[in-house]
Amino acid sequence: MGWWDKWNAVKETVKGWGNGIWNVSVTDTADRLIKEALAVPQKARRVVNPKLEKVTQNTEIIVFTENAKELGSKIWNNATLADGVNGLFNFSYNTAGRLLEQLPAVPRVARSVVNPKVRKIAYGIGRIAVEDVLPLVVISYSHQLLQEQGKDYLHDHPNEAWLSAQTVLQLGLWLLWLANGAYSIRKKTQITVRTTVLALEAGGILNSVKPNPPMTLCEQEKCTTLRFLKGSFRDLIEYWATKAAISFIGYIPGVGGGLAAAFNIYHDGRYVITLAVPELCSRHQEQYLREYPELALSHGITHYVLSCYINSMIEHYTGIPSVFYGTTMQQFLLIGQIALATQMTLPPPVRESLRNLPDPVAAYNSLVGFIVDTVLLGLKVQIPRLLREQKAPLLSLEDASRYAEVIWSNPVSENVLKPVLVPRMLRSRKAFINDPVIPWPPLQRRTMHALDNINEVKGYMLTKVALLPPSSMTAKVVRSIFGWPKSVVELLLNLMKNEQFMRQLESIRHTLPALQSGEAPSLPATEGFLLRGQKQETPEIRPPLQIEGKSLDPRQVIPVSQISLQPVDKVKIVEITEEEAKDNKQSEKTSDTLRKRKLDPSLVIRGRKDTNGVGTAGFFGETGKLDPRKVIVQTDTNVSLIT
Repeated sequence: MGWWDKWNAVKETVKGWGNGIWNVSVTDTADRLIKEALAVPQKARRVVNPKLEKVTQNTEIIVFTENAKELGSKIWNNATLADGVNGLFNFSYNTAGRLLEQLPAVPRVARSVVNPKVRKIAYGIGRIAVEDVLPLVVISYSHQLLQEQGKDYLHDHPNEAWLSAQTVLQLGLWLLWLANGAYSIRKKTQITVRTTVLALEAGGILNSVKPNPPMTLCEQEKCTTLRFLKGSFRDLIEYWATKAAISFIGYIPGVGGGLAAAFNIYHDGRYVITLAVPELCSRHQEQYLREYPELALSHGITHYVLSCYINSMIEHYTGIPSVFYGTTMQQFLLIGQIALATQMTLPPPVRESLRNLPDPVAAYNSLVGFIVDTVLLGLKVQIPRLLREQKAPLLSLEDASRYAEVIWSNPVSENVLKPVLVPRMLRSRKAFINDPVIPWPPLQRRTMHALDNINEVKGYMLTKVALLPPSSMTAKVVRSIFGWPKSVVELLLNLMKNEQFMRQLESIRHTLPALQSGEAPSLPATEGFLLRGQKQETPEIRPPLQIEGKSLDPRQVIPVSQISLQPVDKVKIVEITEEEAKDNKQSEKTSDTLRKRKLDPSLVIRGRKDTNGVGTAGFFGETGKLDPRKVIVQTDTNVSLIT
């Protein structure tokens, strides 16, 4: 029996000891402490009035002891206090067990690096560290040292002259600050985009190589694709929104730093578990986190401890403060924690959680949602009142996209702002797709899946009915089925009613599949290009046919095989029958009629407004007139050759 089996045996053996320990030892200890406390006034009474000691000693001790026991029993038998102490003990015990369960998964994570998909993630992390993080840390730290030395020199050598060496030095420090700020913005933006996309796709890639079978609860419950769409990009948005909100808690005097650190630990653990179970929809993920909060907390603790340890090691050996690289290291270790969670044996999912533990992060998210709904409700009342006289929209979607395109593509942005502030990978779609860190094929499939789901949702009968009357009742109906907040449902319904917005989405949906990474394939040369299945043939060049020293008229080309090369005296004369003579006469008559006949204007094909299957652009130009080069000429195959 291995050490892990021994640990499970010990865990099952000591399970439930908390109730016995608290029920026996704590009650006895409380009685003993109460008796000792009551003995103090009795000793004092013996000294003050020893004559009454024998009369009142036994009676008072019995009375006070009974009262103290009754008070202690009431306190201990209080359900809230007992449940709180018992729940805290069980929560701590389960968290410690989840922490130890992570140890057997470490070797499996190391072995999974052999997989080519996992190697791509490790390769992306390495490129970010070498290309982005290392130059940013070195330049930022050097800039800080130069600024400190320059300010110290200016402080020690003041000069009141308007133009002096100190003025030049101060101007140089200011320009250096601007250059470092522009470089930091460009590099930090690139690090954030690369790390975010890599972490978003790491969950799916790491889940594809996990040893455990996927969870099938959503398949059994027949969860709609809309629920998965809700959680597809929502996890990333919620993570950074909650991260930013928790950072404001750190500014509370006294307890802000500790509260922010505790919330960050639990929040990171929730995000890890969310990405580790992508086969569950958003609703079942919430129930899963509510049922197993110790699992999320254990992963958050592991991530926090590893981050602090690695940051302190780097700071100890390099001397560079962790403020320059701490956040990026946390993101790298977050991807590693996701890999650890996917290699663990996770508990089974639940349809409905039976636990009702206080969740501060979930409560905070609910509070933020309530505030947003309240603000949107107030704006919903005030904005129509302010724009009651406005018949047309202030800025349509097409105008907004056109203005954004003008701002993004104008010469100032192309030649000044983009090279200075925007990283190279975000300057064009081709640069983003061909970035070596961005996993474009899975990201493309995820985006296409989301757009297809939106198009599919619009075709639902419920959505069609909800789009008809713009009232809050339809939002309540959709909310009760899909579980979305009322404000979000109303926003989506309004967007689906916006034809310009839906046309933009449709355009993106048709354009996105054509965006492929890598260089475009070169077009084949026209010379020597063979179709599929065609064989190379040597062309046979024949000399032009000469008749009586003259070149043959191209309009009267006759195959060589049909030309009789026999002498005239050897030509066989065949008598023409009456029927053949009649047919030849009729054919000559038809040929004479066609030669004399002119084109009837009524026979010209005129343009029609509606054509089935073929657009009018194929036959008519942009002006709607018939193209003379595309007139169908009336021919007759029975017309004899005119000599």
